[in-house]
Amino acid sequence: QSRSSTGDLSIRPTKRQKQQTKNPQLPIDLNMKDEEKSYLFDEVKNQVDYYLSDKNLKSDKFYRGKITAGKDGWFAMSFIMSAPRMKSKLMSVDEVVVALKNSKSVETKHSDDG
Repeated sequence: QSRSSTGDLSIRPTKRQKQQTKNPQLPIDLNMKDEEKSYLFDEVKNQVDYYLSDKNLKSDKFYRGKITAGKDGWFAMSFIMSAPRMKSKLMSVDEVVVALKNSKSVETKHSDDG
């Protein structure tokens, strides 16, 4: 079952230990080569890592406010997905979650993950 809605997906900067996320199913793009997909996933991971980095959060009142307002620093993934640079990547939520799987800077969870 693919989860393409951001309604129940949250994100936060990693505190100590990264939680495992469920493996989402991805739409298969038969036209994209593996190296192109890998490059795009790396770009997305790097962009989100930057958005939630200590360096950026010093001056980014928007994301800092979302983190401080959310329980334990969690906030809706929809705020990440609505960023212009993220929209330009044309990736699904599930693809972004996969791109962030190896991030040491952020973690994701579905609301039913606890």
